Amino acid sequence: MTLVNDRLLAVLDKVDPQKRYFTGAKANKEVANIFGNKALVFGLQFQGTTETLTEIPDAATDLRLFLTSDVDELLYEILNTGIGNRLTRLEIGGAKNNGIDYKNYDFSKVSSVLEQFDFPELTVFTYGDDSLLANEHKFYGNLGNITNVLPKMSNLRELELFGNFVINKPITFPSLRQFVIIMDDWATHVNGGKISAESIENLLSSHYPKLKELEFNLDFNDEAYEYRIPENFLNGVNAPQLSLLSFAGKFKKGSLSAVQQSTFIGSIKSVEFNEMTDS
Repeated sequence: MTLVNDRLLAVLDKVDPQKRYFTGAKANKEVANIFGNKALVFGLQFQGTTETLTEIPDAATDLRLFLTSDVDELLYEILNTGIGNRLTRLEIGGAKNNGIDYKNYDFSKVSSVLEQFDFPELTVFTYGDDSLLANEHKFYGNLGNITNVLPKMSNLRELELFGNFVINKPITFPSLRQFVIIMDDWATHVNGGKISAESIENLLSSHYPKLKELEFNLDFNDEAYEYRIPENFLNGVNAPQLSLLSFAGKFKKGSLSAVQQSTFIGSIKSVEFNEMTDS
């Protein structure tokens, strides 16, 4: 077992004992089926889960935090054990049973913690999702500035971002295969604000040498926004291996026709623009 210092024990003790556990050999079948057998889970309770987590097991390679955005202190102490060097999956988000304050649903401090650590083995990162215990609509928040977070995950294969965030410059994603953004839930409209046009343009100007699937759902609850698709994306320079592409939301005038006339995009096996509009 990883050595645990007093600071880590102190923050672990703030979490309900029934909502912090390791899905190792002692986890019940339901938990193992959902999370596998190497996950540290915080924020979701299952009957007869396992013994309360008091240490960070060396076998843990998966971290799931469903305690909403107020987890920066806990996350820092967990990552400070060195677990980030071996994590293959990381999910940070919320669950309604943990009493989310949706008016102040802000992960900015969490992003500031993440950018302090490297994740060389991480292949799956899900950030800002609302984990449902029933069939309900979702609530998203503000992820803050993640420009310096994503480059720390050089082995990333799957990336999912929910809500609002900031990207200040283009990034290279050397291993990414699947990229999904969902900004808003059409029924709740709780989303942390609109993603800026600059952030989306920086992402579409980023380099994805192995990307296969890109889905950007940028629908929002008003019309006061427009996105632009850079030429290098339209001609396939940035993501030459795309086989699935989906855009939703409002784009600048001429964007839809540019997409429809692009020879590169026309060669993609699966494209979806039914929810894409331009002015």
